Amino acid sequence: MVPVLIGAGVVAAVGAVVRAAVQFWPVVLAVAAAAGGGVWVWWAQERKRRALRARRVAALRVTPEQFDTLSPAAFEDAVRDLFARDGFTARRVGGRNDQAADVLADDPATGRRWMVQCKHTRTGARVGVRVLYEVNGTREAHRAHEMVVVTNGGFTADARAWATPRRIRLVDREALRLWATAGRHITELAVVQ
Repeated sequence: MVPVLIGAGVVAAVGAVVRAAVQFWPVVLAVAAAAGGGVWVWWAQERKRRALRARRVAALRVTPEQFDTLSPAAFEDAVRDLFARDGFTARRVGGRNDQAADVLADDPATGRRWMVQCKHTRTGARVGVRVLYEVNGTREAHRAHEMVVVTNGGFTADARAWATPRRIRLVDREALRLWATAGRHITELAVVQ
């Protein structure tokens, strides 16, 4: 008996919805049109985002092996160019008395400044915690909101552990590969561990 009552209730509810749709068809049509327009706008924006990503990837693509052959200064230039590809206003500032900053990158979308320390290493080398000490100590000097260390190598366990509570973002060889060859955006990769 209960299933019959539930079935009758469902039929009655559907009938009420159909009667309301017939009675208020202009409202239903307007809601359907608005929903369809919203879906169309989202789809058009998604197509633009995908096209922009494809252009960014095509414009600058560097493999990990190519990073390995660069000089430290050329590595800094490549990192700067990757930030620019992602829509940042970026400049290389590395050199003597750079206060641990090799690249400063401003994100016009958020108004946030990223201070970047680049560590070009030999293959398989790991960046230690001492580099992070230096980076953390210069946050105010560069008026940076985000601190990031980029390497073509890796990071020691101590460096990773020390970076986390201080919100220093780490980009290791694999994240660098995804950034430089797959066109992933830096904000997707340089996450606080």
